[in-house]
Amino acid sequence: MCSNWGMIPTVAVSAAEAIRLIQNAIRKQQAFQLVLSDVNMPKADGFTLAEWIRSEDGGKDIPIILLTSSGRPGDAERRRVLNIAANLLKPVKQSDLFDAVVTVLNVEAAEDEVHLSHRPGDEGSAARSLNILLAEDNLVNQKLALGVLGKLGHRVTIANNGQEACEHYGRQRFDIVLMDVQMPLMDGFQACAAIREIQQQDGRRIPVIAMTAHAMKGDRERCLEAGMDEYLSKPIRTHQLAEVLNRITRNSAPEESATPAERTADLLNGSSNEPGSGVMNPSIQLIDWEHALAGVDGDRDLLRTVAIAFLEENSCLEQDLQTSITKGDLNGILRTGHTLKGALMAMGATRTAAITQQFEQLKPETTVTDAAKLMDRLQQHLIAVRNELQSFVDESE
Repeated sequence: MCSNWGMIPTVAVSAAEAIRLIQNAIRKQQAFQLVLSDVNMPKADGFTLAEWIRSEDGGKDIPIILLTSSGRPGDAERRRVLNIAANLLKPVKQSDLFDAVVTVLNVEAAEDEVHLSHRPGDEGSAARSLNILLAEDNLVNQKLALGVLGKLGHRVTIANNGQEACEHYGRQRFDIVLMDVQMPLMDGFQACAAIREIQQQDGRRIPVIAMTAHAMKGDRERCLEAGMDEYLSKPIRTHQLAEVLNRITRNSAPEESATPAERTADLLNGSSNEPGSGVMNPSIQLIDWEHALAGVDGDRDLLRTVAIAFLEENSCLEQDLQTSITKGDLNGILRTGHTLKGALMAMGATRTAAITQQFEQLKPETTVTDAAKLMDRLQQHLIAVRNELQSFVDESE
């Protein structure tokens, strides 16, 4: 949300990390203009963070907004003593947060210093609540998209594959379709073609936005040539999705400079520089928490929901991949490896996702041997990733 308003957020996954970031900013004489903090954090809570900020010479005047899911006796007095600028109840509405930020920063009186743009509701039809059909077979990406779209104020119907998407489209009116490209039974290209045929009959053409974790150069052009109106690379980012929805509902042309797939490809390629064999160091952190939090716009509750979905689905996907390797089922290996890659990218596990991407590059004549070697590496990573995510879920309770 903050990114959409022209702000530049810096995300911390704990009060300790926030303190380190604030210390560095004060030392460089680049103090933050606003601190937005959850109250209910593990170990040190939001009040503890606020007390530390107020104890620092450079932090006495920094505005602090607290987010809380429940009130406790004495909280109001603590907020008064710590000069807390605003207190918002979670889940926070975009409009409420925007109004609080504008009020706290006194933007109208200091427009030359702080620029807040894109206020929720300022762009007419672009900001209206949309009825969206989401075609996505990956549970993790479903939870992520549901959370992001819900924060943006839209209604969502889920289809688990292209065939279900066509069935839903035939029964209900939608404003936009978000279409995963690679799905079982009927892929996104086939589903888009089928929907376009239905639209030729009823004379109503609605936008179809492609979503893909392929991360291959040229994917965007292929999607547009197939009749899709826009393109997003997974994992979905709140500000990117909001920008595309706003642009497409205003009937603006796609921006040629937007190449998220190429950036994702670079990220994966840069994460795969590990030895081809050997035991992974168990002390290495595999989750890029800054990346993961950026994907949910800093919403720890949403990230926890997505992490739980990952933990529920991951063991089954791992077993499906192992079964496909044992059978020498190349299509099964490619399909499950692709699904795993998308889920791992959504969680910020880019190094592990880079391993799953290598499944998509296997040659048919060497599938079983090469896939078995990759699987050994992948399983070590998945154990570590699940442990990290489980710790995060437990700490967030």
